[in-house]
Amino acid sequence: MTDLADLTGNAEEEAIDWLLKLRDRPNDEELKKDFDAWLAKDQSNAKAYERVRCLVGDAKRLSAAQSDFGFPLPSKPPLKTVLPSIIVMTGIAAGLYLYMSDALINLRADHVTDVAQRASFRAPDGSNLLLNADSAIAFQFSQHERRVILMRGEMLVDVTPDPTRPFVVEADGATVTALGTAFDVNMLESETRVAVIRHSVAVRLNDEHQVKVVKENEGVNFASASGISETFPVDSKSVTEWESGRLVFDEQPLPDVIETVGRYLPGKILVANRELRSKMVSGTLDMSDPHKALQSFAKAFDIKLLKLTPYLTILR
Repeated sequence: MTDLADLTGNAEEEAIDWLLKLRDRPNDEELKKDFDAWLAKDQSNAKAYERVRCLVGDAKRLSAAQSDFGFPLPSKPPLKTVLPSIIVMTGIAAGLYLYMSDALINLRADHVTDVAQRASFRAPDGSNLLLNADSAIAFQFSQHERRVILMRGEMLVDVTPDPTRPFVVEADGATVTALGTAFDVNMLESETRVAVIRHSVAVRLNDEHQVKVVKENEGVNFASASGISETFPVDSKSVTEWESGRLVFDEQPLPDVIETVGRYLPGKILVANRELRSKMVSGTLDMSDPHKALQSFAKAFDIKLLKLTPYLTILR
């Protein structure tokens, strides 16, 4: 088993960066060529990359055992010397297994957007779909049903009516059935959010009989552990602002906002303490320059940014 303490050399740091780059830009052929050249450059590079890949097998178990960056630190050497290494290793344990699962998702998806990329297209039935950054979907269309599986990220749907074939979005253990409508589905780590722009949808958890009809300018949140929330009012214009590269958030959990911002930046952004993770925030961000947007967000809410590598940022 690979030990976290073994991943301290330059080759391992480069391997971590390559793993994150390849996950964030799965369609970049030039990047893949550069990666192959890096592997061929030195035998130690291939070995380091394999060690990082092996680490993923233990990361989920380690992440569950450590809910915060609360490792005991020795009095010597100084904290400023050891803290970056501790955070880097903990960040790997908490996040790399998610990146590998994303890579598997990309292989199964029919459409994938890269980091900071939005894409619009027509489904086989003529419905208009818009994918937010770092998102993935798959189609399951038949004579009786039009099903789109949201595998990661966020999607805005404008459905072409077809009374003989319901239009269903499957996401995070639930289905959202269009009732002649336009709606947004945003799948986050903590929950999935549905906002109806026009007409209505029926939301149902797959393993329960609970069904909730969500009408125009309403939304719900759902998760397998907590079920479907009560409906709440939404501002349709704010919900769809991401179409034009702006993020609008009103009393949203800070980790959810950071997760959304992270779709526009390579690598991983980690929120490093419980106080920040419980904070509710409101505001708007212009994502035309994602790095500047993150800096503005941190300044507005008095958050310290610790950029350890180009592909790992810590919020403290």
